[in-house]
Amino acid sequence: AASLARAREAILARAPAVVAIDDAHALDEASAALAYQLVTQDGMRVLATVRRGEDVPDAIVGLWKDGHCERLDIEPLTRDALDRLVVETLGGPVDGQFLHLMWTRALGNALFARELLAAAVENGALAQRSDMWTLTAPFTAPPRLRELIAGRLRGVRPRDRTALDLLAVAEPLPFGLLL
Repeated sequence: AASLARAREAILARAPAVVAIDDAHALDEASAALAYQLVTQDGMRVLATVRRGEDVPDAIVGLWKDGHCERLDIEPLTRDALDRLVVETLGGPVDGQFLHLMWTRALGNALFARELLAAAVENGALAQRSDMWTLTAPFTAPPRLRELIAGRLRGVRPRDRTALDLLAVAEPLPFGLLL
């Protein structure tokens, strides 16, 4: 409690315009309560991200449930939006083969797309040739992305993991066949 009180005092002393909380679903109950207090009692603006499908502390849910904050659900990028994002990020035309690979691997997930694109440029798999960004080497998932996905799969039961592995290799599968 003393640590949280000091944290509150330190935040209020700095008087930030916004307190940003990335992955608010990972907060412990006390830290989530501090965020709630900063908004409801101290009038702070909080921008919090929560990953879809995660258990979220009650105090964070209360921020939008009680009308203190607006909830904005971010949908996956469309194919067109992902293509434009890649082209804009690279600053020039991009080979259609690479755009197709980005779509099939990221499927609209902006985080996955960012990691894949950064790794492709960093390791030279994607290079600018004749004013066109072109795939020049095998395009593989970087270690950071593999670790991120592995982290999301922790806790998945072995039977469910088998189903996920089958889908990853043979999708699309009819639901009856998967069962």
